[in-house]
Amino acid sequence: MSENNVIITIARQFGAGGNRVGRIISKELGIPLYDKELIIRASKESGYSEELFHQLDEQNTHSFLYSLAMGSYLMGHHISGSVELPLNERLFIIQAEVVKKIASEGPCVFVGRCADYILRDDFNITSVFLHADIKDRMDYVSKAYELKTEKAKDRINKVDRQRSGYYNYFAHDQWLDMLHYDLTINTSSVGIEKSAEFIKDFALAKANK
Repeated sequence: MSENNVIITIARQFGAGGNRVGRIISKELGIPLYDKELIIRASKESGYSEELFHQLDEQNTHSFLYSLAMGSYLMGHHISGSVELPLNERLFIIQAEVVKKIASEGPCVFVGRCADYILRDDFNITSVFLHADIKDRMDYVSKAYELKTEKAKDRINKVDRQRSGYYNYFAHDQWLDMLHYDLTINTSSVGIEKSAEFIKDFALAKANK
């Protein structure tokens, strides 16, 4: 089979292994992965700073604190372009255009950032949602970020709320509605490497059917 048509999008709970799974698939298929890398490219192609995209990155854009943070950040920065749309929406449109451009260039893996929603109408993608048992997620986050158990749980809940709010706002849909995805996998049950292998085989079969 050929990987020439493979485009995989991975939505994920925090600590469920989205980036780890994506990097295994990327390495085995020899195709690029875009997680934080997407921010770098969007910054380069738009002229906006990476810092500004990081302010937006999968944040709950309805929150009052988000609005305050963005307002404070912009006080010292000149932002060009249309003022008709809120800044967060302008940045999302830029990022969405970059996602489509990358997908048109060839096979790749996207982690998060509404890529499944952005690409679903124009590309033959394999969309995946990864989840995991809370204990396994807490163990991973605690070790990866050097946090105590309860702090790890708080971090998980906060990031998941942000990702959910981001997706629900821009995709006008529910992040946890599993009907949006081709595959949903519990990485606690399957493991990181086996999850990557299953997704890879499924995506190859779908792309070449």
